Amino acid sequence: DMHIEKKCRRCVQKFTRKKILFHMNEAHGVAMPTCGVCGLRTLKESALIRHQRNVHLNEKNIKCSICEKRFYTQSNLKDHMITHEQNKVFKCGDCSKCFARKE
Repeated sequence: DMHIEKKCRRCVQKFTRKKILFHMNEAHGVAMPTCGVCGLRTLKESALIRHQRNVHLNEKNIKCSICEKRFYTQSNLKDHMITHEQNKVFKCGDCSKCFARKE
């Protein structure tokens, strides 16, 4: 969550997750990897690589074993797997079709 406060590893100050990036850069001179496409700045190179793969390169390497639909992340696949559940208890008020999720 972007609103949870995190303590700076180099000093005692606390910041939200979003603001700690700027603090590390400005107060401690930590260079932040920056996305050349959208300008997103991260603390770790691995986070930048993951961002570029998921957002800009359209790499969907994780495949559903049931329907073979592809996803960017394991978390996306986990959310998708709910659609395959047999326990479909949420009924649509418009079409009367039942779903596993209320959304």
